[in-house]
Amino acid sequence: MKNQNIGTFNDSEYMVSVTDADGKITYVNKKFCDVTQYSSDELIGKTHAIVKSGHHLQVFYKNLWDTLSVGKMWTGMIKNKAKDGTYFWIKSTMTPIADKNGKSIQYICHSTKLNISMQNDHDKLKNMEDILGAIDNVLIVAITDVDGTITYVNKKFCEISKYSKEELIGRNHRILKSGEHDPIFFKKMWNTISSGNGWHGVVKNKAKDGTFYWVNTFIFPLLSNDGKIERYISIRTDITEQKIITEKLVTSERFVVVGEIASKFAHDVRNPLSIILSSVENLQILCNFNETQKRQIDSIERAIDRITHQVNGVLSFVKGQPLELNKSGLSELISESIQTIKIPSSVKVHVSIKDTRLFCDKTQCVIMFNNLILNAIQAIDNSGVVEIKTTDTDKNILIHVMDSGSGIPEENIDKIFESLFTTKQHGTGLGLSSVQSIVRAHGWDITVTSPPTIFTITVPKTEDSF
Repeated sequence: MKNQNIGTFNDSEYMVSVTDADGKITYVNKKFCDVTQYSSDELIGKTHAIVKSGHHLQVFYKNLWDTLSVGKMWTGMIKNKAKDGTYFWIKSTMTPIADKNGKSIQYICHSTKLNISMQNDHDKLKNMEDILGAIDNVLIVAITDVDGTITYVNKKFCEISKYSKEELIGRNHRILKSGEHDPIFFKKMWNTISSGNGWHGVVKNKAKDGTFYWVNTFIFPLLSNDGKIERYISIRTDITEQKIITEKLVTSERFVVVGEIASKFAHDVRNPLSIILSSVENLQILCNFNETQKRQIDSIERAIDRITHQVNGVLSFVKGQPLELNKSGLSELISESIQTIKIPSSVKVHVSIKDTRLFCDKTQCVIMFNNLILNAIQAIDNSGVVEIKTTDTDKNILIHVMDSGSGIPEENIDKIFESLFTTKQHGTGLGLSSVQSIVRAHGWDITVTSPPTIFTITVPKTEDSF
């Protein structure tokens, strides 16, 4: 920019300054000198830090320079300090001037001094913006109007909610509603903040991708000079990880209690079951039952088998017995597992495997296959096909257990191995969790896909195992 063009700014009503690429002042007009009370000689060669008031945090100036350095114009409010120590607010627009290669070589700043009443309003606004800028990378922040419409969200809010600012501004927080809390929960919250009081609570939200997260939430009403609520500011912290850990601890405590109770009554449960089973077997030998009676006896045996399996499953899970590793054939493990299960006549179990010797705990692996086969039988409602097969790769043996059922609902697929999670009326929620524990104890891996439902156990090949 030529000097004579700059000179025309001397009569401007705006404060005008020009800096070089390093931010050093190369030109100021008369209005700039009048407002700051510095002469041009005192300003040329200095940076704008000479009028710095100390009001703004460092992040404010960083954001300003980050905007200019990428060739974009910056507009905002700045509180400055004149030579005599008085403070004043200006509204500034800073424009980068680039060379032919697109590199910024100068910055031109046009500013307007604000009156006292505007300073007071902007003091409040900038104080809040500076605070928000400082905590942008730490806390989840949002501002709404009195009706709850979102007017501001920070970067952290967008990151955790998976929504962009454009998708959030103008909406209300119902966009994040998870369904966890009942209407009374939110009514109490609004009654509190609309009466001018702060509110604190823990809220479960739903992100754009359908995942859930928990936030520790503080909501404060911001009041005008006459005491009326102008807007609400909410400050949140992500406590999802702590929530998960707490739930695991609670679950662990439950297992301790379950283990103690299970150990005490398991013996008493098994004894009458053994007596009932023996009596049923004797009746089959002594009596010539008709087809209806045979089906009833078969139902009794299946019920006994289910109760026995559930008692054994609970005990196996809560005790967490150490593995006793020996070599066992895979076909032997599956055959023994099938023999211990009362399989309905309407269910066909197809086994097509490569007989492989595994270095494993035989008892635990039989329990593992019991759970998988019983789970498959229940998934097809006691009628259909259960298939067990293997796939041989260079590094692993893959053991597949699949069924002909309708599959696992999408909303349950990620929970299928969780302890105490079950969709069955008579299930304990420990079967598949126990399977996963046994698999991992051996250093193997298990995954599930659906539909069709296929559980795949990945057993790495080692010299000891094969």
